[in-house]
Parts: sequence; structure tokens; C-alpha cells
Amino acid sequence: MDADPALQMPARATVRSGSRRTQPIDDLVDHLTTQLLTGSQQYLIVAPPGAGKSLVCRLVFLALTSKGMKVPALVDLRGESLERAEELVRDRDLVVMDSLDELLASGTFTQVRQAVQDTTLGRADVVACRTHFYEQFLTGTPFVEGRTILEIKAWDIPTSERYMDAYQRHVFSNDDLSAVDELKRRLESPSVESLLSIPLRLNMALDLIPPGENNLPLELNSLSLHRQWIEQTLRNE
Repeated sequence: MDADPALQMPARATVRSGSRRTQPIDDLVDHLTTQLLTGSQQYLIVAPPGAGKSLVCRLVFLALTSKGMKVPALVDLRGESLERAEELVRDRDLVVMDSLDELLASGTFTQVRQAVQDTTLGRADVVACRTHFYEQFLTGTPFVEGRTILEIKAWDIPTSERYMDAYQRHVFSNDDLSAVDELKRRLESPSVESLLSIPLRLNMALDLIPPGENNLPLELNSLSLHRQWIEQTLRNE
């Protein structure tokens, strides 16, 4: 079964720094792929957890690989030391690094500021981290000077609703979209709209409403959503 195009919606972003501040980018993966192949600009991708940073990094790497013009490296810093990362990027033309914040999560402010001066991190063409980590530790550092800061945009209601319909059709092979009607109605609440504007959380909510069931918490917030999703996952196992 072919995936509904709405399940493959491009990540959108805005430029957060420099002379092009607030400039919208309709397809972040395509934008980065083109810029990396034609220029020498470096980038930092920032977004909250679950907004799609890791997916963007992987798609950029795959797009660069498919072009065959340069040899890229993708390093997930969640599971690698700086020493291992240095080995992985050796002799690569382009470097994409994900999860900088998780590599340095245990460090103090001073330790993080020192760590980001490492030449291995500095040579990365694209680095991704959470927004709050960038704001707390990286602003004003040499690491971000000269980098274009790209912030992944949260989904608006029409985008979320299109995704809900596509998810129901593709995952459950079901054209009866009544199962997602209540979730759509709950988007009228600003707090729920904000909660589900993050793709990961929206997917978690959709997992809770398979055909014929509705396991959504009555009070839908981040804590209740995660708790209910974990409980259902454990029951299913």
C-alpha cells in the first residue's frame, strides 16, 4: 500500500538568525540538501523534542548520498563519544550531526561551552539540538557564529488534520475517519492544539484511537498523553 502524501509532509522552518531572520523555508530537507551541495554554509537545526530534528538529519543524509556528488557522514551523538565521532567523519566531504544536546546533557554550563569548541563538532555542516539547549548553552558562542540557525516550525491545525486523516487510512487501512473526529474537535482548545502541533505527540494520540476504540485521556496534556500511551504499549506487548 502506497503511503498517503500527507504522511510525507515536508518539515517547514524559519531562519532564526542573521539578515534572513524569519525567512520561511517550505521544505527544510530540500533546502539543506541544495545548500550543502552548492555552498559552504554551516547550519544549526533547533526544535523541541519530537518535532522532527532526527528525521530531518536522516533525510538530508539520504538525499546527499543519493546525489553521489559528495561523501556524507551521519553521526547520532546520542550513542557516540567525541573520539568516535572524529573517526566517523574522517575523510567525509559533508557531516551531519544529530542530538548535540544529548551528548553534552550531563555537562555544566562551563563544560558545555568548552566542549563545543572541539574541532570535530566545529567542522559539522549540520548540527541538530533542542531549542532550550541552544538558548541556554550555545547563544553567543563561537560554535554558532557564522551558522545559520533554522527552527523547525510546529504544525498548524490544517496540517495536523490532514495528517490525522492520512494516518487513519494508511496505518489502519480504514476510510472511516470518524475515529479522529473527536481528536480534531479537541484541537479547538489552544492547549491541545499546542500539545499536538509536535508530530511525535500527535502520533502518540493517534495510536490511542484505533478503529472502534478511544483511549485518549479525558484531560489531554503532555503527562496524561505519555502515561496513557506507555500503558497501552505495555498492554499490547
